[in-house]
Amino acid sequence: MAAGGRADAQYVNAKTSVWWDIENCSEPTGCDPHAIAQNISSALARMNYCGPVSISAYGDTHGINSAAQQALSSTGVSLNHVPAGVKDASDKKILVDMLFWAVDNPAPANYLLISGDRDFSNALHQLRMRRYNILLAQPKTASAPLVAAAKSVWFWTSLLAGGRPLVEGELQQPGSKMKEPVDSCSEKPHVANQNSPSTARGNRRGEMAGGGGADAQYVNAKTSVWWDIENCAVPKGCDPHAIAQNISSALAAMKYCGPVSISAYGDTQGINSAAQQALSSTGVSLNHVPAGSFSKMAGGGGADTQYVNAKTSVWWDIENCAVPSDCDPHAIAQNISSALARMNYCGPVSISAYGDTNGINSAAQQALSSTGVTLNHVPPGIKDASDKKILVDMLFWAVDNPALPQITC
Repeated sequence: MAAGGRADAQYVNAKTSVWWDIENCSEPTGCDPHAIAQNISSALARMNYCGPVSISAYGDTHGINSAAQQALSSTGVSLNHVPAGVKDASDKKILVDMLFWAVDNPAPANYLLISGDRDFSNALHQLRMRRYNILLAQPKTASAPLVAAAKSVWFWTSLLAGGRPLVEGELQQPGSKMKEPVDSCSEKPHVANQNSPSTARGNRRGEMAGGGGADAQYVNAKTSVWWDIENCAVPKGCDPHAIAQNISSALAAMKYCGPVSISAYGDTQGINSAAQQALSSTGVSLNHVPAGSFSKMAGGGGADTQYVNAKTSVWWDIENCAVPSDCDPHAIAQNISSALARMNYCGPVSISAYGDTNGINSAAQQALSSTGVTLNHVPPGIKDASDKKILVDMLFWAVDNPALPQITC
């Protein structure tokens, strides 16, 4: 990581926001809390990240003694107390604040996450595809998709000491306990910051600067990827963890360097649960579509003038608000749009439903999909996975659709 780990030119003077999950990466015994902020800043500066740094810590601060709290607070660390007792409360709070930071701080900018929790992997991959530079400090173990999103990776203890990030070989050491994702449909190991010209995030933007590939007007434009998984399925032997990264790398190799979003469409029941989780955790939006098309709605009556023609995004948690047994699923989208129109919300409407679509019978799925409802299949088995997916997608929608649109839950 010696060369590839240093900041690319566009990120050298950019802001760096540090997000510290103190439940997964606590302050080690014997560590001087007065030195933590300075050492993190020093570690970043050694890798040529020279812009302003902000550090926010999240968790139950009652577990930190008062002297340490005062030391952290007095050296610029923002302590965000998240009461104990609510499952994944810290993760959700970090996700919300991270993504609102993106709303207020357009790319290029740097994120340094201090955690090993896979719950953050989807958000980090989507941020990376939107041209944010991702850095990671991990405990002894970390989720492979989380590591794959990062340009540079530190061990938490090394970052605390102001040290350098891991080099490629160290990421493969048994002590890191990380299984590497695969860089392509071959069995070649992928490390997010390796020096391969076609895959290294650290090199690709510099290599793109000279010319070739995209016309100048499209170099930094958004790229939306629309994947028909029924016609182009995941090949056997292909590591689904690597698909999003490889698509982004292929685009970057042709000088398409702007934000990337990837949406996959088809019958997700034909994809095994492990592959679904791998795709979802690396930023691919899985849209379960048994059949159908999309529609946009409009109407009239009630909203404030500034919101009358603004977009409305509808976010439907089907695990908490299921389709009632006596409800005609063909009428749901129309009725939602009609209710909005009666209040004079006349702009374009999009409706996205989230949850385990295997729990909806095929006739209802077809009815919803054919009337414009996007079915986002969230594989079962991970606690609060739907909530976190909705949260991330809602906030990225806010990034891509500046106010004054309205969000309906």
